[in-house]
Amino acid sequence: MSTTLNSAEVLRAIVSNPDAFPDAKAEIEKAALAIVSAQLKARSIDLDKLSTVAKVLGLDTLGLVLESLPDKTVATLTKKIDPHHPEAKNASAIWQRKHLCALAAGDAKPSEKPERKAGPKKATTGKTGGAKRKSGAAFNEENFWPTSMSAVGSRKQR
Repeated sequence: MSTTLNSAEVLRAIVSNPDAFPDAKAEIEKAALAIVSAQLKARSIDLDKLSTVAKVLGLDTLGLVLESLPDKTVATLTKKIDPHHPEAKNASAIWQRKHLCALAAGDAKPSEKPERKAGPKKATTGKTGGAKRKSGAAFNEENFWPTSMSAVGSRKQR
């Protein structure tokens, strides 16, 4: 018979009684940072989840966690949360961290996807397709040459 550890209860007990774990303070801090970092690095992270983390931890604590993350991770998170922001791609990590905090707090909103401008259509060169008949034109037997019949196969004859 195996028993499973209720990790939430253990964490709740540790937080409620920090004096009982004086020698594990560094490990508790590492574990807390690892838990929040894992949530922020998750593939499913979106603005709602980021806002929930900010509400639970507070914006100051979220800012400290973002400070501890590598710049590349912060850039990836910014790209997930606000992929269409024009400054996000080339912005500094400091700006990205502040922007993520502003998004989590609701002080900023993600940028809308820019609409593509309808430009002139590219002219076709005619190399990709054959001559097209107009829908009203009748089939003319004299101009028909079945090119598929003259194709040479690539198989070797034995």
